[in-house]
Amino acid sequence: MKTHSLKKRSDKFRIISQTGLLLISLTASQAYGQNNGGGPPPPSGPVDGGPLAGLPPDLLTLFNDGKTAFESEETPEEGLGLVFNDNACAKCHSFPATGGVSTTLVTKFGRINPDGSFDPLVAFGGPVMQSKGIGQVSPTVVIGAEKVPLQANIVVKRRTSNLMGLGLVEAIPGNMILAEAVRQATLSPKTAGHVNQVTNMRTGQSTIGRFGWKSQLGNLYDFSVDAYKEEMGVVVAGFSTIDPSTGASTLHPFPNGGDGRNPSQENAPNGNAALLAFDPIPGPDDENDDSIKELANFQALLAPPIRGKSSTDSIAGENIFNSIGCASCHTPKWKTATDHPIPAFRNITFQPYSDFLVHDMGKLGDGMPEGTAGPREMRTAPLWGLRFQPFYLHDGRAKTLDDAITAHAGQGTVAASAYSRSNADQKRKLMAFLSSL
Repeated sequence: MKTHSLKKRSDKFRIISQTGLLLISLTASQAYGQNNGGGPPPPSGPVDGGPLAGLPPDLLTLFNDGKTAFESEETPEEGLGLVFNDNACAKCHSFPATGGVSTTLVTKFGRINPDGSFDPLVAFGGPVMQSKGIGQVSPTVVIGAEKVPLQANIVVKRRTSNLMGLGLVEAIPGNMILAEAVRQATLSPKTAGHVNQVTNMRTGQSTIGRFGWKSQLGNLYDFSVDAYKEEMGVVVAGFSTIDPSTGASTLHPFPNGGDGRNPSQENAPNGNAALLAFDPIPGPDDENDDSIKELANFQALLAPPIRGKSSTDSIAGENIFNSIGCASCHTPKWKTATDHPIPAFRNITFQPYSDFLVHDMGKLGDGMPEGTAGPREMRTAPLWGLRFQPFYLHDGRAKTLDDAITAHAGQGTVAASAYSRSNADQKRKLMAFLSSL
């Protein structure tokens, strides 16, 4: 993000919520003055990639500004890292619309030590491998893609996840997710999941994980900080708070993460700190976190994927989905808080088909612990938007829905076995249901 543009607009932001969603808001007069009434109005009918229904003009402004930031291509002079996976968020989240999915697979690596502890190999550029470099930086130095170091004995792929509807997920009261974990432990202990307790990047305190393949991130702000750094190599100087009485903004340094890394620390290509001398912007790329808030706003205000048309087969297929045990983990419905500080998020029932807990998936696990999620544990993947996926499971190994179901192991074995025992007609109807999501 261009530093001068940040300075130009920084005085127009104010925080409208310090709990739940962390949104930047413009005053009503500023919103209409800058964007002619809050930016382009939403389409007359629902479309994938659009804003949540019923947003007031100031929140539509935030959605449109966030979408612009999400689609903007960075250059090294604007903060793009020496190594990166792509130069815009939308490059990896593009189908069926901005905020969706793609065929992109990201590589992560690390090392399991003889004592069983996990080393993310930060000294060698881990745990995320950046697949591109900025190229020739001097007559003798070319910065290219990172490589998996010889020290790694765990290498995994992670596919691009759908971002649509995540603001509703963030608006689920934490006690409801905890209650779901208790319910499962009581009624179905053999397949029960648990909350991944992770660290809030701003407070350093433990929080409930909701986002990422192992529920390793607790809110969309942290999700955006992590992606901006690991996927684009862009780091910000810290996080800001606003004094509600004066409107004054204060920038705070991020606490170090559990692996010793700091979100404001530049990515050195494969850990070679000497190469940071070629970075056009030494140190943090953005002087504040306005860009992070814009990206988080877009995701928070992005409507869920539109469900396909139902049919007699898909309705019957959902009954089969429930009867063979899929819904034990793929919880169909959730409701947002009735007292959410932002009215547009209050009391909304939605259907992500996930419990947002982590489960022991046996050999399907990726081998990498994160937070309190163990090496074999993975978050129950939300199924909304399934019909847009180019392939399935966390690493894209499954090319068909049948492959994805039969690959379930560990606590997923019970449902996978029940599916295998189903007859051809039952499987056909189940596929009709899943293909409608």
